[in-house]
Amino acid sequence: MQQDKQLMDSLLENQKTVNYISEEDLNPESNQITEIRVVNAKYKVYAIILIILATIVGTTYLPDAKAKYDGAIAAHQNKEAQLANLKQTFSQYSQIETARKQVDTEKVTNNIIRCVNDSSKDEKDECINKIFSWDLAILSWQLNTVVSYLQMGTLDSEKMKIDEKKVLKNLDRYLTRNTPGEALSVQNGTIWGIQIWEPKVVKHIEVWEGNEKRSFNLNSAPIEAEIVFENKDDLITFVDNIEQYIITEKEDRILYTIDEVSYDIMQYDEKQSTKVSLTAYYFK
Repeated sequence: MQQDKQLMDSLLENQKTVNYISEEDLNPESNQITEIRVVNAKYKVYAIILIILATIVGTTYLPDAKAKYDGAIAAHQNKEAQLANLKQTFSQYSQIETARKQVDTEKVTNNIIRCVNDSSKDEKDECINKIFSWDLAILSWQLNTVVSYLQMGTLDSEKMKIDEKKVLKNLDRYLTRNTPGEALSVQNGTIWGIQIWEPKVVKHIEVWEGNEKRSFNLNSAPIEAEIVFENKDDLITFVDNIEQYIITEKEDRILYTIDEVSYDIMQYDEKQSTKVSLTAYYFK
């Protein structure tokens, strides 16, 4: 009995000191496979998240970024085109300025007046082209502007807002004459009445002459005239004198535009009293 008790105690003591072997220790590859599966699952989750983020970025932000990029490229190209146009315009104006400095102003002005007043419509362009040398040919396309400038004078008066005496002289001596400026010329119309309305400022102009700046106004004054024409040819001559004639006496010049003519074209071969609405332009 005593011997059996000692044997039991010995077995219990040995059990405390024995290292038990678990199932994982017997099969280490199983634990490794489990860890690999966990890692692979994590990477799959990360990949899915990245795909979702890429899809969101691609559908939300990339189109806007592409549109902004294309807009920036288009704006840059537009600026380059504007710069090229400015360079071309600057070159043209440089040529005009160079040509202007070479011009004998008085001589060219007299030649232009001669071509405008003495040449027929078919001969006028050829006459003008002969005035300008090759270097000044760039000015010829501005003929209408040049003619308008030469027709313009001043209507300042010390006692009145506008020089009405000059307007009357201009109409009677030049515009209603078959040969403007000749006192003995046959009249193309007879003035029955003139009404001049209040002048107004059309535009304020500032120009530089060297280092000095000049300021002046472009003014306009409405004018209504009642003129009797014998026939349509006299009316046409009157209109041509306004649009196609430059008065040689500088102090008598006035630039007009025709606003309205009340003329019965069906009675073109009869004497008619015609109302002519004009606008006179002048610097002040």
